[in-house]
Amino acid sequence: MTSKDDRPGDAAELHARAEEIARKIAVLSPEDVAALSSERGLQTLLDLRVHQIELEMQNEELRRLHAELDAARARYFDLFDLAPVGYCTVSEEGLILEANLTAATLLGVARGALVKQRLSRFILKEDEGNYYLHSQRLFETAAPQTCELRMVKKDGTRFWARLEATAAQDAAGAPVCRFVMSDNPERERAEEVLRESEERYRTILEHAADAVFMHDETGRILDVNRKACQNLGYSREELLSKTIRDIDPEAIQAGKGELWSANLEGESHTFESRQVRKDGSAIPVEVTLGSVRLPRGPVILGIVRDITERKRVEEQLRQLQKAESLGRMAGAIAHHFNNQLGVVMGNLELALVGLSGDSGVRDNLIEAMQAARRSAEVSGQLLAYLGQTIGEREPLDLSEACRRSLPILRAVLPEHSALETDLPFPGPSVSASADLIQQILTNLVANASEAVGEVGGTAHVTVTTVSPDDIPAAHRFPTGWQPRDKAHACLEVRDTGCGIADTDMEKLFDPFFSSKSTGRGLGLSVVLGIVHALGGAVTVESEAGRGSVFRVILPLSADGVPRRPEQTAQVPEMKAGGTVLLVEDLEMMRTMAAALLTYLGFSVLAAKDGVEAVEVFRRHQGEIRCVLCDLTMPRMGGWQTLVALRKIAPGIPVVLASGYDEASVMAGDHPEQPQVFLPKPYQMAALKNALARAMGGRPE
Repeated sequence: MTSKDDRPGDAAELHARAEEIARKIAVLSPEDVAALSSERGLQTLLDLRVHQIELEMQNEELRRLHAELDAARARYFDLFDLAPVGYCTVSEEGLILEANLTAATLLGVARGALVKQRLSRFILKEDEGNYYLHSQRLFETAAPQTCELRMVKKDGTRFWARLEATAAQDAAGAPVCRFVMSDNPERERAEEVLRESEERYRTILEHAADAVFMHDETGRILDVNRKACQNLGYSREELLSKTIRDIDPEAIQAGKGELWSANLEGESHTFESRQVRKDGSAIPVEVTLGSVRLPRGPVILGIVRDITERKRVEEQLRQLQKAESLGRMAGAIAHHFNNQLGVVMGNLELALVGLSGDSGVRDNLIEAMQAARRSAEVSGQLLAYLGQTIGEREPLDLSEACRRSLPILRAVLPEHSALETDLPFPGPSVSASADLIQQILTNLVANASEAVGEVGGTAHVTVTTVSPDDIPAAHRFPTGWQPRDKAHACLEVRDTGCGIADTDMEKLFDPFFSSKSTGRGLGLSVVLGIVHALGGAVTVESEAGRGSVFRVILPLSADGVPRRPEQTAQVPEMKAGGTVLLVEDLEMMRTMAAALLTYLGFSVLAAKDGVEAVEVFRRHQGEIRCVLCDLTMPRMGGWQTLVALRKIAPGIPVVLASGYDEASVMAGDHPEQPQVFLPKPYQMAALKNALARAMGGRPE
């Protein structure tokens, strides 16, 4: 018997041997069969039977193995088709050789229709380069490759896919690429978030109030917003073809070039510069630079603010501060000037009083007095320019105030000039005084007379009411003034003179500026000062050779104009005698005022400041009838002195004198008020009137 190790190892070989034995048995003769009954023959038959049994067992095993193989093949194809990822085999030429059902579903194509198509057909054009690059690397190096790209289904739907490629060979040994293809929803969601973020960024960028620039380290402009295009007058495409230095030449000066082009590492830098518009004009800007890291790499982000308006406001503020400073200085000068004039005028008046009859000396003193008065008027005009001589105001008919000034206006105009008026009745009501309106109108008509010159012309005065839309914005003074009400009163003076040069327009209202002879030109300054103090503005229109138009815009008064008969002011009679306490820090002024008081019949007690005045008043309270007190003094000023004296004697009459204007002196809240304010310089008649009003005209 053969051992197990002698058995044929192959089922096909066993089958072949069994068939051979069967054929031999079939052809045996009876003699051969008898011979087989021998021991050798029995052994042969036994071996044959063993081989038959083994063959049957091998066939059964073969059938079982085939069944398992079929089952495994079925399970493989189920797993291949129903896998959560797509599988496909692609030739070196890019043709799909086989694909599973998931791959076909991902691409929206029947599996049968997918074979023999190029895989690149389902890749977005913009990402084809990425696909070819990875395929080339795979076939060159045989190293696995992974990439993410956008694919397109048959119906045009786009999606992000992840491709994992490995190198293999087909049955013929040709190189192929096996792809594992999977949808990448996370990348899709990230892409959607990115798109939404970019949309928000673009919306914010386009609606930003400031210009925004993005540029690389070389200064090449990468992106701009709408405001940048508007500010510079370029289209977006034009700006994207330029560098920062093309639009900001100053950026390379004073280290700005380094700021524009450097990687700022998260820091921000702000500086001022000037950008050049497409038409060649320049605008002042404030630039804030910072570094921003984008997917393409770090870029410089510049936020550029047009500061033209800020510069204008800053210039106005500087001018305002300058004007305020000049105003304080001019007010102080006027104050000291008035004190000195008071000394001059008082002494001149005393000298005139002491002279009798006609004499050359008397005439000289009178001329000196007139010159001193004119100097005082200049000081008053300077205060008017500063808006410090407003005084009392009341509702006033603007047309009526102008009509009362007509005789003076006609006297101002040259002989061959005409004055025309358009003054409605009733006119608009303003809060002012007749004297102020007369000053405004007289100075404007005087300016018109200068414009028409000796050849003559016409000055036309008109009063009307205007809306804010009818008030010109150009050449409006003060420059920061804005209309607040629905309607304003307007006093217009139009002339047919020579007009105003453009170069002179901004200097018209400067003190002592004049295009005529030197020493003139304070009139318009006075006009602006008064109008500004009244809460209004002056506008100017002019054309060379065609005359000028000055419009005074004033707020309307909410109160009606009172209709009352004019009354002549009555100065109360005053009985001279008694003692006046004179409080004055300037020795010359103190001496002159004491002389005037003595001439008026009063005894005088003098003090050089408030502290000394209180001491003198305590000692002589019973005999002091009135106090004449200066405002500005060392140690204790006029207001403090008034309070201290009233604590001692609540009813004591006080005359407060100052070289400053009444409006600025009396402004504000004060615990005590004087009976009378007396402006310096004053003369004997004004002093007598003030004392009489303070003491009520009652005898001692």
